This record gives sequence, structure tokens and C-alpha cells, in this order.
Amino acid sequence: MSVFVYDKELKKVVPIEESTNFIVNAPYVIEDSMKPIESQADGKMYDSKRAYYQSLRNQGYEIVGNEYKDPEKRIRKRDTSSANYKRYKQGIRTALIKTCKDMGIDL
Repeated sequence: MSVFVYDKELKKVVPIEESTNFIVNAPYVIEDSMKPIESQADGKMYDSKRAYYQSLRNQGYEIVGNEYKDPEKRIRKRDTSSANYKRYKQGIRTALIKTCKDMGIDL
């Protein structure tokens, strides 16, 4: 995927590598094209992200996932020392014991 910026000296949009005056915090453009993929929703081939996403939306689908590329952000660590967690764990244990007794299973 290429990233493009507007170069004021060249007065056109260029790949970031070719820019003569790129400022790190300046706005940039991400290209719409991608390697052609076949949509599993309609079987058509798409080489435009926008067209692909639009076709999925038109059919009632939603693209999910890939929000966090950093695995540390993906997995929420549970605080096992909190009183709420201990009550939660005890509640599960109590419900399991009751269910087993109702089903005639001895623990």
C-alpha cells in the first residue's frame, strides 16, 4: 500500500518517498487500489477498496476486526485481585454446583 502526500513545490500528489518537503504531521492520502480480491458476498472481483466495501454494505454485510494490530491491545488482562472478580468467580462456582446438584451429578 502506498501513501501519498501533496508536494507544494511540485504542485501535485506524489508518493511520500518522492516528496521534497514532507512534514511528518501533515495530512496524507492512502490509495484506494489494492490487489484484486474476490468478494465472498457476490463473487465479483474488486481492485478498489471503496467499491468492495460499498458492495458489502449494499448487501447488508459489515467488515469487522483488525482494530488493534498490537496483540497487547487486543487482549484485555483481567484484574484477578479485585473484589468484583472474586465475587464473579464465586458466582460461577455457586451456579455450577447448583446445576450439578439439580442434574444429580456429585462433585
